[in-house]
Order: sequence, then structure tokens, then C-alpha cells
Amino acid sequence: MPVSLTYSPASRPSPAIEAIAYFCTAELLNNAAKHSGGTRITMKVATAGIGKQLVLSVLDDGIGGSGPGNRKRHRGTQSPCHER
Repeated sequence: MPVSLTYSPASRPSPAIEAIAYFCTAELLNNAAKHSGGTRITMKVATAGIGKQLVLSVLDDGIGGSGPGNRKRHRGTQSPCHER
């Protein structure tokens, strides 16, 4: 499935954050490819909180996924990953 990527962080994250982002991204892309029934994925990587948070956004044009108002859908992807 084709993936469009927008990457806007000004600097590279720490190795720990980079590893977390890698594994989260791999899981999100795999889930979209396996379960969405879509034909394309749009991924955005950005920073928030004065550059202290890395934000990953993976969207597909398929039929699956989580979202408010759909109680049957899995809700786990609505919660962000946080470094502790």
C-alpha cells in the first residue's frame, strides 16, 4: 500500500524515542495494511509542546479504525503513547 510521509521535526529525537516511534509506526502501518481495506496511507511526524513531544499520525482511506461515535471499533489507537 503506498505511504505518503510528511516529516517536520527540526531535530532527530533521542534514541529511546526514535525506537518507540519506530515500533509504534510499524504496528500502525501493519494494522492499516491488514485491516483497513484501504488503498493508501498518509503518515505525519511532527513535534508538539515546544518540541518535547513527538506526534505520529497514521491515516488510511479504508473502512476500519477507531473514532468517537463508533462503539464497535477498537479504541486503543485513540490513546497516545507517552514516554515515562
